[in-house]
Amino acid sequence: MTQLLFSAKCPPTKPANVTRRSREYLTAEEVDMLMRAARRPGRYGQRNATLILLMYRHGLRVAEVIRLQWAMLDLKAALLHVRRVKNGLAALHP
Repeated sequence: MTQLLFSAKCPPTKPANVTRRSREYLTAEEVDMLMRAARRPGRYGQRNATLILLMYRHGLRVAEVIRLQWAMLDLKAALLHVRRVKNGLAALHP
């Protein structure tokens, strides 16, 4: 039996995502299940479910949701200004 040794200079190769999982997104049914779980009795259930829906519909990362401020939301025009992370472009979402 041979034992493979890895070091910082020679790390193991990372398997491709395709071989690790079949898809990179949640289905609508899975999002509904998450929202139902978030709405369970507790202090912030509706807020949490709303944030999950917002993230799903607009493709937001956690870091982008954390940075949301009231000034970024225009209720009269129904627009949301999103500052993207990871070199993304800021955009207005209807």
